[in-house]
Amino acid sequence: LALTTSFAAVMLLQQSDRRWRWLVLAGVLFALMVASRSLFILWLPGILLLLLCDSPKQRWRRGAVFVFVVVLCLAPWWSRNAYWTSGR
Repeated sequence: LALTTSFAAVMLLQQSDRRWRWLVLAGVLFALMVASRSLFILWLPGILLLLLCDSPKQRWRRGAVFVFVVVLCLAPWWSRNAYWTSGR
């Protein structure tokens, strides 16, 4: 469900005039996918390719915003895991 919704958000991102909202939504949904199953982090390059194929002047900014939202959402979970697994 999260994969389908994240993909739909990326596709709507390319058609909407409110692109930043869809970009943030796609980043949050992708972060939820990664939090539920860490293997989904391997899909990040594919999603970035979708984002980078759109417009040349904003593509790097969109990719950076997407990655920033994903890392921002996952940072608390990753820091918790690092705290609990360090020293064991």
